[in-house]
Amino acid sequence: MESKIDFLSNSPAETKKIALQVIRSFNNRHIFALVGDLGSGKTVFVKGVLENFGLKDIISPTFLIIKEYQIPKANIYNSEFSYSFEKVYHIDCYRVGSSKEILPLGIEEFLQNKNALIFIEWADRIVDILPPETVFIIFDWLGKNKRQIKLKKTTGL
Repeated sequence: MESKIDFLSNSPAETKKIALQVIRSFNNRHIFALVGDLGSGKTVFVKGVLENFGLKDIISPTFLIIKEYQIPKANIYNSEFSYSFEKVYHIDCYRVGSSKEILPLGIEEFLQNKNALIFIEWADRIVDILPPETVFIIFDWLGKNKRQIKLKKTTGL
């Protein structure tokens, strides 16, 4: 049976706080598939986690497709998390039509890296190559600053 947890955010700041709460609740997972329309809060969610590691100027890698961030050594063992990561891969599949298009970029290697925290925006476009341990997070735009964030504890959409 599928298990869902829903959050309601009324601002970007709340979305960032929800992101930290969600990531902390999955300290045995490192791949997060973000699904939702443009402007639904996916990038703001990722920013919330990356800012916690001291990273700034985070933008969605729409044209790069994959952006790698090195977590500053001073922040690797951040008190917000009970585990550590050395890198973050922020992947944006908005311009990707299917998993076949992203495979040449080495995504399978990224997905296997347990020392990396991985966020995949528009993950519904490559769902067929995501491993079973992927956590799916669905974003719904409800109004100017209001978003519903649905956390699926089962694999797939």
